[in-house]
Amino acid sequence: MSEIAETIEERERGENIGLGILGALLFALIGGGLWVLFFRWNLFHEICAVACVTGAVIGYRLFTKSRSLKGVLISMAAAIIVMLIASYTNLSIDVFFAYRTWFENGQVDHRLSFFQAVAGAYQFLVEPEVMTYCLKELGYGMLFWAVGSVVFIADGIKYYREQKEY
Repeated sequence: MSEIAETIEERERGENIGLGILGALLFALIGGGLWVLFFRWNLFHEICAVACVTGAVIGYRLFTKSRSLKGVLISMAAAIIVMLIASYTNLSIDVFFAYRTWFENGQVDHRLSFFQAVAGAYQFLVEPEVMTYCLKELGYGMLFWAVGSVVFIADGIKYYREQKEY
């Protein structure tokens, strides 16, 4: 085995995937937080999906101190998970405020805590309008996720090919 191949093998063995996943999720949460914040401010929050992907890739690379196609793919998956969490958080906040308004108007006889709203928000997805809105929000987010991922996928493929040549 050549000296270069041994170095590549050592580098791949040294890549701590668990630590990379942690870094990807933590840094993607920045984009997820922006997603929720922009949604509350009625701004175009779906663009924060680019921040989720970028943050996830940066977090993975910082925590593993390596660059790989596998890391890009893991980071993209972490960004999707965070986007789903952010979207559900938005739904939960809407449920919380809706129940507060309904209680003040006398339409319901109890308030919900925020944690109760999180636990029960999924039940509102049976309503066609709510489901359509949530899917549309996620669809736009996935569009920006895909756009934001293109650069990192291209970079990962380029790096993978360079490593294969050695």
